[in-house]
Amino acid sequence: MDKVIMGIIGYGNMGSGHTKNIYKGKCPEVALTAIADINPERLAAAAELLPGVKTYDTAEALLESGEVDAVIIATPTDSHASIIADALRAGKHVLCEKPPALKWQDAQESERIAEETGKVLMYGFCCRYFRDDPALAGTVYPPDAWHSFQCVRIPNDWAAACARWFFSDRWLEA
Repeated sequence: MDKVIMGIIGYGNMGSGHTKNIYKGKCPEVALTAIADINPERLAAAAELLPGVKTYDTAEALLESGEVDAVIIATPTDSHASIIADALRAGKHVLCEKPPALKWQDAQESERIAEETGKVLMYGFCCRYFRDDPALAGTVYPPDAWHSFQCVRIPNDWAAACARWFFSDRWLEA
């Protein structure tokens, strides 16, 4: 199986966590080749820790580089919608950390762009939406809200990179 050539946009707490999982071998089908961050100190740290991984000072530069097939977006929430749109339109598959956007309309627009481009868009909700979680069972979402599931085979510790959840619009009312 060919590896997914991955870039990470945002090398803060979540982005560096994803990087560690990839480098610990928890994602054997993923090759990390690029990292983007607007913070020069974090970018320098990434360059020092990850020899061979190219670094970019903007998400746009990484997306335009042609270095990756997919990206993980681990930036502040207010930037998610615009980076998702740019990445999808650049032909990249996207895993975006939670929450999808500041406004649900922006999340819906991201889903529309994913459908339009034919690229995978998934969100890193991790265990938050597992119906087996006893703390959430039947409380946040009614059982009938769990209407479908599509698996993308990228074995690892982060559940969102293994699966894309399709919910009814009921999550908007939660």
